[in-house]
Formats: sequence, structure tokens, C-alpha cells
Amino acid sequence: MARSSFSLTCWIFFWISTLSLPTQSAQYQAGVDYQVLSPPLGTTNSRIAFVEFFASICAHCYDLEGTSLANWKASLPTDVVTVRSPVFWNDPMELHARAYLAAESLGIADAAHLALYEAIHLERRRLLTEAELAEVFATLGVGAAEFSAAFNSATTQERLNQARQRAESTGIPGVPAFLIAGKYLITPRSAGGRETMLDVAEYLFSRVREERGMPAPAPEAFVIDDDADHWNADIGLMNGGVIPAAAAQLFRVYYGALGRLPDGGGFRWWSGEINEGRHDLRSMAAGFVFSNEFQRISDGDADGTVSDSEFIAHMYRNVFGREPDPDGAAWWTAELSSGRRSQADVLVAMTQSNEYVELTLEPVSRYLPQGGDAPPAEDGPPPSEPPPEPDPGSEEPPVPPETGEISLTDEQEAKYDKSCRVCHEVGVAGAPRTGSSEDWAPRLAKGMDALLTSVRNGFNAMPPRGMCFDCNDDDYRALIHYMSSGPTEAETENAREAREFLASNALRQNVIVTASGLQYEILQTGFGPSPSVISDVEVHYQMTLLDGTVIDSSYQQGEPARLRLNAVIDGLSEGIRLMNVGSIYRFYVLADLAYGAAVSNFIEPDAALIIDVELLGVEGDSGIDGQAIYNQACAACHMIGVAGAPVLGNADQWAPRIARGLEALYTSALNGLVGTPMVAKGGRSDLSDEQVKAAVRYMVNNSL
Repeated sequence: MARSSFSLTCWIFFWISTLSLPTQSAQYQAGVDYQVLSPPLGTTNSRIAFVEFFASICAHCYDLEGTSLANWKASLPTDVVTVRSPVFWNDPMELHARAYLAAESLGIADAAHLALYEAIHLERRRLLTEAELAEVFATLGVGAAEFSAAFNSATTQERLNQARQRAESTGIPGVPAFLIAGKYLITPRSAGGRETMLDVAEYLFSRVREERGMPAPAPEAFVIDDDADHWNADIGLMNGGVIPAAAAQLFRVYYGALGRLPDGGGFRWWSGEINEGRHDLRSMAAGFVFSNEFQRISDGDADGTVSDSEFIAHMYRNVFGREPDPDGAAWWTAELSSGRRSQADVLVAMTQSNEYVELTLEPVSRYLPQGGDAPPAEDGPPPSEPPPEPDPGSEEPPVPPETGEISLTDEQEAKYDKSCRVCHEVGVAGAPRTGSSEDWAPRLAKGMDALLTSVRNGFNAMPPRGMCFDCNDDDYRALIHYMSSGPTEAETENAREAREFLASNALRQNVIVTASGLQYEILQTGFGPSPSVISDVEVHYQMTLLDGTVIDSSYQQGEPARLRLNAVIDGLSEGIRLMNVGSIYRFYVLADLAYGAAVSNFIEPDAALIIDVELLGVEGDSGIDGQAIYNQACAACHMIGVAGAPVLGNADQWAPRIARGLEALYTSALNGLVGTPMVAKGGRSDLSDEQVKAAVRYMVNNSL
């Protein structure tokens, strides 16, 4: 459990959301399910104000946003107005809050809100400086000067003060939290879970309407919305006023899955992802069918799942507005049950069918007046007509086993490391293990076409395209041959035990898996600096075997340890570089990243390790802004490589210098290099030694 002060404010009741949700008709109680502020915060809005308190660094805020909140807010009636209010208790959180409020001034609040979440929680970026935040905004088309002006403007400062005052006046104990009409406060603790917060909010909307004598909102028609002009303005007429050709297909997936108009922010984001090739309609559909909103409207089971037959029935009703015909429903259900198609695949096929294209001509032409249509996906027969039986003689023969060494190109190796290794190296969620002929045999027997179909559409726990969106069919064939080639050497008992443990451990809620196969979970969040691969660090650590046997512990020795990260096992070097000073991580290290098949008195060959690490300090960390010193004194030469100076960010040029060690680099920077234009301190004698060292560390850390 996390031990930092902030972690106590970021709600940890993620498990509660798996319980059955109460119906909206439930009578929630003041003081139990929500709190009543006394006195309430003043509001002059004639509509019901819904304030969402959040922090970009809060993992549970991010999870709530992605699983249900964004779509729920988009479906709220017009008598509710929504406001985001960032919360901050320390300097990094205040930077993130200022960046979000700057995005409001720039008119890109929705896009920036998501981009900040993803940079912190998916890309694991710290975002501790204005320059790092500017890099995120650059991906949204905002230049550095434009961002800086908004970030440091008086308007943004005033909004920041208002956000601080709002949080203090409300007295919120943590995030996420909601405030309704300036009066009713909802937290995960009071509501009984994050998802239940939405039900309590809807109950309180009804309560406020009664208190104010407001009429109940009129039920929304399935197809028609009278605010088409506003919606077109909201989506911002993507790409300079040109709606992409596939927008109508994207629109239909939204409409068919959720039965509502797309929210502008979500539509913009998905449109950009599809246009750039990072996602396609199937991966978008996969996100929808696993969302809490879809589970709720499709009458899933108590555990949140939707059976194949329930899914098909829901699709017929939601997409075509009718009950399924028996033959069509039986065919589609068999497609799902056999694994030939995923639910996402069915959603795409139905929403791009000729029947649904005809049904949606009016709303598509109304809401996407400039939109075009890409050719409909050829994904099976019309739902009402089962396809003819395939000719048995046309079946592709099974893939023959490969012989000899199977090699990948450098680009394909990178794709394997990025998209395949995490699951296939140890067999996460039943994935066939790389090199295991036994695991791959039943899959190879289905033929390459069947395997490629499974890859494209997703299968079991594997998402569509295996999340390798820049892979083509040739890449997939090469990767399949590579992973299925064998046999491997006989597996030792330790290797088997480690593989089974790591495969199961990877599925745990809080465990993160890197491309190398290293697994870790964050026990305490820190906000200090992070080390580089050549850093010396001060740590407390404890190393154990899977059975709990303690192998080594600085805690038991009574004093911290000093480690040089380029002289420890790979798993520890990689893991500690993910940390910030003040954080505590638990690493699950497979043998390949530890001691491999080596024999010692304490660790048997092929043994996996569990290592707890508390990062206490990074040598040389002075609190000085190395980037600022670099800009002042070093950029003139190191930005463009004057007289052979290694260019910032060029790993090849820096590698031989980094190999000499940080102390050697310090000496060269402080004293100059004889026979080169590099003079002592780069000619800036006014800089202190510590300032020069900070600039060296900045260049090294950004050139690995």
C-alpha cells in the first residue's frame, strides 16, 4: 500500500467498482452517500452546476475518465453545466493544474486533459517543468511561445487562484470528487465506489430540480438532436475544417454501440488516432464494448460481462432497432463462440453494414455535412442472412513447422519488443509462449489465414492487431513464425515456477509490465529527480525469492546502499530509472534480467526475484535546473554539433563519452579538453561547478 501523503488523497477504492451498481431510483442518504455543504457555495447559474475535482497525476481520476465519466458527461441533459476544477497540494500538481487551465484559454481543454493523463499514466513522464509540459501541448498543435503565453498569463493565474479557493471552500478530502449545485459533495468513499458516484450524481440532479421547481428534462430521441450546429462547432471541424473521409464510419460506431451522439472531445480524439494510423475502427470498438457505459446499457450479467447471445441481441436492437431474426442471430453468435470474431469485430461489421448505412443517412448528413464515407468494411454477410457454407476444399492447409533459425529484421524485432514480448515471453493470459512448439501447435493447425484474422480482430485477451498499429501482414507472418519456432531447451523447475508466477502476476490490477518483461508496482509515489543509467544512487532495498526467502536487505544491514546503475543487474538498472527520489517500487524480475542460469550460494539458476526499492537520493542532484544552464551556456555548440561537440539527443555520439563515466564528463566540462574548442566551463567562468555539473547531467539524461 502506498505510503506517500498524496497517495492517501487519491482514492484507492478501485475494487469497490466491481460490485453491483445501485439503480438510479435508489434513495441515497445525506451524510452517508453524499455530504451537504453548510453553507453552500454560491452559484448564479440557472442550470445545475456539476464540478469535477481532479488531478492529472491521480491514477483513479484517469481510470474514471476513461471507463465512464467522459461518455456519461456527454449524455447529460441540457439543464446541467459541467466544470472541471484541478486540485493541487504540491508544486508538480500545481504545474499540471496551470497547464490544464492554460488549455482552457487556448480552447483545447478536452484534448489537453486527455493528453496530460496519457503522458503521466501511459508514457510515465514526470512533467515537472514548463518545457516538458510544452512538449505535450506541441502534440496538440500549440507552439512553445503560444503555450508559454497562456501558461504564464494573468488569466490563467486568476483561474488557478479560483481553483485553489474552490477546493479549500469545499473541503474535499481527495480526488476524484464531484460537487453538485454548490451544495452536495460526492466522493468515492461516501458513494461506495467510483462508478456509483455517477448514480448518486444523477439522483442529486433530480433532487435539485425538485428543490428549484425545474421541469424534468425531456427524453432524448434516439436519432435527432436539435443542436447540430453546436455539435459541429464542438468537434472543431477537424483538420482545418475538413472532416476526414472515415468520420461517418466512426460516427456510426459511436451511434451503434452507445445509442447516442458522440461527445465532441471523444470524436476529435478518435478521429485523430484513426487518421494517424495509431488506431482503427476495430480497436475503437474494442474500447467501447469493454466500457462501463456499454456494459450498463447492454444489460450485462452481475459481474459486468455480456454473453455472446446477449451481445448479439443488444446489437440488433441498438443498431437496427428490431429484434434479431433467429438465423442471423444464430450465425453471429456462432462466430463469437468459435473465436472467429470478437465482439468489437461484430460491432464494426454491423455498424458499417448496408442496412445501417441506410438507417443513418439522415443523422450522418446532418451532423457531418462535409463528411465523406470510406468504402464500407467487408466484414461478413448482412446480419439477417447467414453466409453460404465455405467450400471445404478451399481451406488453407495448416502452417508447416519452420525449420532452422527464424530471424526478424531490426524493425520487426522492435515491433516484437514493443507489442509481443510482454505477453508472449511468459504466457500472460494464455498467450502462446515464444519458442514453445507445444503452445503454438493448435493455433498453427488452423492455418495462417485464421491466425491473421485473430490478430487483426483480437482474440481472447489480445486486443485488435495486438496493439501493433504499424504492423502489416508481412510483419505479422514473420512474428508468428518467429514466436512459434522451436523447440526450446528443456525448462527447469525454477524457470517454470517463475514463468507461471509472472504470467499470473502480470494480470494483477496495479502491476505494470515493461517491454523487457520487467514487472513492477508503485508502493509510494515520489516527486524528486530520476537517475540516469550512469547515476550513482542511494537506496534501501530488500531482495527475496518467490517463496519469500530474504536474499539480501539493506534494511537488515541498518544503512542504505550506494549503487551505480550501470553496474547492477539489468532489471534493477531499468527499474530504478523509472523511479523518482522519494518513491518506493516493488520489482518482479525474471531470471533473464537478473542472474540468469548462474549458480550462487543463495540464488539458484533461472530464479525470479522480488526486489523492493526505496530511492533515497541521486548523487549530484543539486536542485539546479540543468536545462536552463544548458540553454545559457551549452546549446550554441551542442545543439548543432559545432567542432565535433556531441549533439544533444544523439545517443550514438554520446555513447563513447558516457562510457567513460559521469566523473570524467564532469572533469572535461569543468577543465576543458586540450586540443579542442572546449574550454573550461564552456567559457562561462561565472558558472559554479554545481551548475556546470547540472548541465552535464541534463545532456546525458537526454542523450541515452
